[in-house]
Formats: sequence, structure tokens, C-alpha cells
Amino acid sequence: METVATQLISSTSLTQMLSISNAISFRSGGAFQAPPGARADSQRYGMAAGGASQWNAWGSVTGETFKYTRNAVERKLDTTNTVLGVDYALSPTVTFGFSTAFDRSTGSLFDRTTTGYTVAPYVGWQLSKEWSLDAIVGWGKGDIDSGGISIKPDRTFYGTNLSYTTWANSWQLSAKGSYLYGEENYGSISVRNKIDQWRLGGRVGYWMDGVLPYFAVSYSSDNQRTAGAGTSDLGENATLSSLGVDFISLKSNLTGGIVFSTEGGRTNSKRDSVMANINYRF
Repeated sequence: METVATQLISSTSLTQMLSISNAISFRSGGAFQAPPGARADSQRYGMAAGGASQWNAWGSVTGETFKYTRNAVERKLDTTNTVLGVDYALSPTVTFGFSTAFDRSTGSLFDRTTTGYTVAPYVGWQLSKEWSLDAIVGWGKGDIDSGGISIKPDRTFYGTNLSYTTWANSWQLSAKGSYLYGEENYGSISVRNKIDQWRLGGRVGYWMDGVLPYFAVSYSSDNQRTAGAGTSDLGENATLSSLGVDFISLKSNLTGGIVFSTEGGRTNSKRDSVMANINYRF
């Protein structure tokens, strides 16, 4: 069933890639740097603030609910995705890291529990004060218990994100363009499911002495979505609206945040999620 397959990939592999990109942004300061001249914890914070801290450890937890309605019957898929990572600054502008993720999905959408894990190395470049780029590739394994029969699909994914950040007084203006690809290969039943997705979004935040509340909107288009049989009834395009807050404490070398997102615009479906993340430089 394509609806189940594509939503599992979106909630696992694609979520991990976006979590990694967020962690890189926190690491470099690109997505969460203070406006020029501002201070946090009585220290200046900007693109070079973490220069003395070559190592960075981070974690992200996302809880997501996908609702699918067809013929007046609503079905749900609840997914929890936990991602842990560590990275090292090879230079003031280049970071290399490694992450691992664990996920669990359950609900009436397909009446069974799916678990899985993935590993993903990544690299980030701070191209300039405003521009940054990251690239991610990963592999993993799923486990679907279907009527006593265990199916273990192979997971493959890769993606890249280009980000831009600037300031207008205390207002932060940022944008991100993404290409994300995820695949699950069910070799035992000769089925391969894929998502080939483009995203473009913008974000507006306001600096409040170490705290940055923000609003973001992004648009996504699934260029390719296939399964072993059938056609998708979800639609190719969607809009994601988000409300969140980021924080920084230089005294404890911590950055983090929490964000609520809701996806609309697709046929027969709706998606809500909450993501919390934390980063520690050492």
C-alpha cells in the first residue's frame, strides 16, 4: 500500500535528514546566531562563537501523527523518531559528523508495529556569513511484523540542504532549499518504495536576548513516488507551517529548541509533529 510506505519513509529517513540539517545549523551558528552586536550570557555569539569547541554532540526527538481519511474512515499512523549525532569541526567552516536514528511506528493505518534504525554520516560547509550547505547519506533496516511474518526492508537515503540567514535589526530572516530522497527495498517480496522530494521554505524570528521565537512556512513537492502496485491518492504537493522557539546558553555551551509543525494541502491526509532538539559543544 503506497500510502503506508511513503509515509513511513517520510517519518523516518526524511525526518532524520532534516534533524541533521538543523543540528548543522546550530553547530555553525547559521540558523541561530545573534544579530550583529547582540550578546547572550554576556558573550558575543555569531558564526565563529563555537570556534574553540571542535566537538559537538546533539540529539533530536520527533513525535508525529499522520491521519488518512478515505470513504469517511479515518486511520492514523503515530511515529516516534529519535536521532543522536556527534560531529567535529575540521576547520572553522567545515564540519564532519555521524548520526544514528531509531524509530517506532504504530496505528490503525496498517494495524501493525514497525521499528527500524539508520546510520548517516554528514558534512556541513559554512560558505559565507549568510550561506551554508550540508550533504547527508544514510543506510538502515526496518522490521515489520505482519501476521507473524517478519519483513525487514533495507533503507537508503540521501539529501542536501542550502540555507541562507540574514538580520534586519533584531529580526532574523532565513530560507532553506532541500532535496531529499528516501527508499525502502523489500527484497523478499520484490517491492521498492521511494520518495523523491524537493522543499523550499522561509522563516522569520525575533531575537529576545538568548531566545528566538519564530514562524516558518515551507512548500514540498514529491517528484517521484512509487510502490509495488497501485497509485497514490495523497497528492504530490504540501505546505508545512511551523511555530517554534530556539534558545542558546553560552555559559553551558548549549543550544536547542522545540517546534510544532502541521502539514496541509495533500488529498485525504493531515500531518502534525513536535520536534525537540539539543546541542552541546565541547
